[in-house]
Amino acid sequence: LNNVLDLGCGTCLFGQALKQKFAINNLIGVDLAPNMLELARQKQIYDQLYCTELINFLQQETAEYDLIAATDVMIYIGDLTPVFAACYKHLKPRGYLALSVEIASTQDYKLLPNGRYQHSLHYLTALSNNSGFRKIYSQAIDLRKEYGNIVPGYLVLLQK
Repeated sequence: LNNVLDLGCGTCLFGQALKQKFAINNLIGVDLAPNMLELARQKQIYDQLYCTELINFLQQETAEYDLIAATDVMIYIGDLTPVFAACYKHLKPRGYLALSVEIASTQDYKLLPNGRYQHSLHYLTALSNNSGFRKIYSQAIDLRKEYGNIVPGYLVLLQK
């Protein structure tokens, strides 16, 4: 992979996994939390790190990517329409958008009392089609443990 963007890179757990599995020439990380980026910087996984909100980054960015990853960050965004559109714009032909979401069963997206959002697979499929993505792959997964409970989610892979 030549150019990879990790949106909401946090402390670089996903970036580390990507580097272990793939030869990546340029790995860019974006996160809103300076202290998370400092931890990521110390691990020296990313070629560049940016402290900004992901939509702002995508609106100012000019590069194209082979892969844009957004794991465990969509939980902070309700309407994903601008995210899908911006990611599509910045993907190379046949490039991929990989993301994870918490499962919402009945609504397109739902704000939880903890301030996080859940998204339905139906909603993600509609967004994918409306944004121009050719293929959608999804798999139900356990995202993480929170207060001792498994948080169910989807891992979604979209291709331009």
